[in-house]
Amino acid sequence: MNRPPEDFVLVDEERLLNFSTACFEKAGITHEHAALISR
Repeated sequence: MNRPPEDFVLVDEERLLNFSTACFEKAGITHEHAALISR
């Protein structure tokens, strides 16, 4: 059975989505496409 690790870091979903979207945009992807594939 899959079990979460004993030690972990909680990450705010909105911050993670914003970060990944920004990374894709810096790579030259449009904002709309970056937001879509970040999900």
